Amino acid sequence: MGDGERAAPRNPWSSDFRLGYGPEPGVHDEMTESHGGLRPAWGEIADFMAELSEEDWRRRWDRGLRTLREHGVTYNVYHGRQSEADRWRLDPVPMVLRADEWGMLSAALAQRAKLLDLILRDLLGSQTLLASGLIPPPLVFGHPGFFRPTVDAAGGDRQRLFLYGADLARTPDGQWRIMMDRTEAPSGFGYALENRAILGRVFPELMRRANVRPVSAFFAAMREGLGAAAPGKDDPRIVVLTPGPRNEAHFEHAYLARRLGCPLVEADDLTVRGGEVFLKTLQGLRLVDVILRRTDTAFCDPLELRGDSALGVAGLTHAAREGAVAVVNALGSGVVESPGLMPFMPGLCRSLLDEELRLPSVATWWCGQTQERAHVRESLDSLVVKPAFPSDPGEPVFGARADAARLAALETAIGERPERFIGQEYVRLSTAPTWSDHGLEPRAIMLRMLLCWTPEGWTVMPGGMVRVAPDRHDPVVSMQRGGGAKDVWVLGQVGPEGGESEPAERPPEIRRGRGNLPSRTADGMYWFGRYLERATAIARRFRGAVNSVDERLLPLATGEEAEVVRGLLGSGVFSAPEAEKATPARLLDHASGLLFDPDHQGGLLHALTRLRDSAETVRHVMSNDTWLAVTRVHEALGAARRAPRRPTLLGERMDDVVYALQAANGSTNETMDRGHAWRFYDLGRRLETGLQMLELFSATVLQPSGGSRLMLETLLEVCDCVTTYRGRYRDRPEFTTVLDLLISDLDNPRSLGHQLRRITGHVEALAELRGPLVGDDERLAVSAFAAVRTADAAQLALLEDGERPLLGRFVEFLQSHLWEMNDAVVVRYFSHVEGRGRQLSIGLAAGIEDVL
Repeated sequence: MGDGERAAPRNPWSSDFRLGYGPEPGVHDEMTESHGGLRPAWGEIADFMAELSEEDWRRRWDRGLRTLREHGVTYNVYHGRQSEADRWRLDPVPMVLRADEWGMLSAALAQRAKLLDLILRDLLGSQTLLASGLIPPPLVFGHPGFFRPTVDAAGGDRQRLFLYGADLARTPDGQWRIMMDRTEAPSGFGYALENRAILGRVFPELMRRANVRPVSAFFAAMREGLGAAAPGKDDPRIVVLTPGPRNEAHFEHAYLARRLGCPLVEADDLTVRGGEVFLKTLQGLRLVDVILRRTDTAFCDPLELRGDSALGVAGLTHAAREGAVAVVNALGSGVVESPGLMPFMPGLCRSLLDEELRLPSVATWWCGQTQERAHVRESLDSLVVKPAFPSDPGEPVFGARADAARLAALETAIGERPERFIGQEYVRLSTAPTWSDHGLEPRAIMLRMLLCWTPEGWTVMPGGMVRVAPDRHDPVVSMQRGGGAKDVWVLGQVGPEGGESEPAERPPEIRRGRGNLPSRTADGMYWFGRYLERATAIARRFRGAVNSVDERLLPLATGEEAEVVRGLLGSGVFSAPEAEKATPARLLDHASGLLFDPDHQGGLLHALTRLRDSAETVRHVMSNDTWLAVTRVHEALGAARRAPRRPTLLGERMDDVVYALQAANGSTNETMDRGHAWRFYDLGRRLETGLQMLELFSATVLQPSGGSRLMLETLLEVCDCVTTYRGRYRDRPEFTTVLDLLISDLDNPRSLGHQLRRITGHVEALAELRGPLVGDDERLAVSAFAAVRTADAAQLALLEDGERPLLGRFVEFLQSHLWEMNDAVVVRYFSHVEGRGRQLSIGLAAGIEDVL
């Protein structure tokens, strides 16, 4: 199936596709009847697909794959303790549900969500269900996800479950069964919306023709439910708590935060004071009312839960227990995820709701009961045996496929700790048409339906997400095993039985202003700006070095050309004595390798990797166009890495990298409101530009050959000031006029003066965040700006014994001020955020010194 990289070979829905599409016998196929005909819901879709020409099909799905890449949709796949971002494997063929079928499932799942919430209220409250024997105590007290600190006997009436996901499978006779309840931190909401957005671009007219129900309104209901989680608050502050970029579903966390309009925070962004939870912002601490957590309960509080967790907020459990903050879902809600609870659900439904369970679970036997354990041990060769608790290690064991030794070991394990195992009926999962290199083929699927709570009841997403097995012969559906995903299309209208509730309308409130920016977001934007400008400078300097020498004469280059190449590439390529003897050819060849060395901290690849890392932390405040621009920077880098290592060709590839970086800067400037997030971005970018220019001066015009025509021309090119200079002076570059243009000309947007004027404006505007006292960052900015404004280019250009001592001291003064200013900004605004490295040498072969 499509893996986010390759293009579709041909239209798999060609007129003869039924001839090659053969579902397995004895398995329910979602598209075809047992006699081979199409199911009614698929007729219009198959007809539309078959009408597409191969060129149209290829064009459409290539666009879908490109959009997946550009949006950066990923799912982190773990290999032992390591993880790597894997592209989201979306299949172009949707899963189709009739409206009446979806309505039946929705009503049943709304009932189940209500039931699970009541169970949670009891287990995290009075625990009468345990006392009455409706739930065996070992299923709760033996559950690794049960934490006594999350029990609050006084809070039994509080809503505990707000988001719910159910994994469903269809049996060979066409009946749906619940395979797993997702209550801890259910995922899929953001991925489902992104799946729909992609297919909406690929098949817009088909979705209209088939009357596919939209999913966007579901998120308005989710926002309403989150707001209602904090009773008595007209405008509650809601945050999305993520474990961080390494989490398997971090893409979704950022996506949800952006969609819901909530800050995306990590544990270090929150603090508990006086039993309440606060968000650390640039304006100070701000009370948090609701936390939509994407972190498992165990890791949420190192004080009362897992003491070794670095992902939690100390004191959060106490604050939640006291009702000072609403945590969604409630801490400890994973205790009802145990499949060992499934056999008891019908009795619990009758006891708590006085109703029969509308949708049964897959037949399950918990080995903690004597008769059930005996049944499982007698039927090992026909059942699927799993851990009773999801957090326990171990893969499902398919008895029919296991050898005698494996079954014997399993029976021994059950005998030793029976309460930690369940046996389940083996369900041959239904299959659905999936695109592959061989055309359409049936693959096993599992449907995840998603629900959110609102004060009016449970709302069911009119769609969901289907997970697909990695190949047609694999019975296990798992994203971690390389499986894929499908969008879910609900066709036609749905009556009130669907259980869908629309959020109540209220007059919109007009808002302006900057809000409360989390310090981590400000930090991320600051470094995003710095790394963007750093990467641009590295690419420009390498390009300038290449353009200063004719490649055909490169082996013979000496004198001025050698000094220019040596200056632009930085003395760190070789040690100082070696650099003096190195030819331009050797310098360029060695620097070409350093550009793409991931461990070389002054290289382009390193700078762009850090740029991408910074962008990941602030993705929730970026527009889609800005993220697309960042993605295209890495595409340009990839093309450069694949190019032959000839200086001229690499110089041309640097053009593409620079253009892509300029597009990213332009998109950021054009799409961000002029609040504090943008201000920190521009502050970081201007400061980095200044540092890069000063390093460039040290390596070029302060050298003995710094006044040569070639050096000055190259300097203007690297600083992107050739056109501006020619418009002013119309003749060959002179040292004094070039220096004035690059240092003191405030109308030149690439000059030091312009950077310092913008920096001064930013630090003065940000001063309101820290009170009336003048900070070190302001003093340094004003001092540096004054020095540049009053600088006399003619004096700075004076030669004494072949050197320019005034210019040298001037450059050192400004470098010192800018580095101290960086430190002052970090200490003043980001002091609680994990420190980043300070780069002292900004050349192509720079070094890093930690200062935080």
